[in-house]
Amino acid sequence: MNTPFRILLFLSLQLLTAALCAQEQGEKSGINEYGRVNQRSISGESWKKAAGNIDYSGDRPGEMNEKGENQAGDSPLLNTPVLPDFSWTGTLVQIIAVLVVVAGIGWWIYKIMSMPSNRRIAKEAPHITPDNLESYIHETDLDKYLRDALARGEYNLAIRVHYLQIIRALSEKKYILWSKEKTNREYLRELKNTRVEEPVRNITGVYERIWYGNRRTEQEDYLLLAPDFMDVLRQV
Repeated sequence: MNTPFRILLFLSLQLLTAALCAQEQGEKSGINEYGRVNQRSISGESWKKAAGNIDYSGDRPGEMNEKGENQAGDSPLLNTPVLPDFSWTGTLVQIIAVLVVVAGIGWWIYKIMSMPSNRRIAKEAPHITPDNLESYIHETDLDKYLRDALARGEYNLAIRVHYLQIIRALSEKKYILWSKEKTNREYLRELKNTRVEEPVRNITGVYERIWYGNRRTEQEDYLLLAPDFMDVLRQV
């Protein structure tokens, strides 16, 4: 796990723990505030002195009839309204606040990581030259290198690019499993008993004689050989 994401996870847990602790402390303080009231005994003489001559005998509720009505004609006692319990809203608000903070931290980390990542990719982009073309045939615009070679009159290099186009096409069509460490002979073994085995084998012989033969290819030679390479490429 990447370090920034570990930091994000740690901060999230810390914020959530703090929110839950605050909620628990609030509940405890509520219990202390409305806890049990200490009872104090009152003597009979003190009660008589405080109550005086007040008579509560007439305040007894009358009997209830079958319909639940007070037969004494007194007004029915009003039921104390039951209010909904909104105690859970405090926890919900705290959780939402934690999620908002976590989302903000995640966005901030993402912005920080994205910029160095782009620069790092740009730095690590390979420097492709005619000498290492075969190592990057899938990432390289081979048509551009072919045009450049022809413009400079480098016909040996142009033949090489034609052959690399054939190897790339064989890889894309799953005839071979491409690797920059493999030799042409290994590719030919992979092509055994396929419909393109013979044409690729023939053009490989032509390519190796030109590229490894230490012989300069002139324009006339190239104009004679190039159609054969392009024909094999079409067959692939």
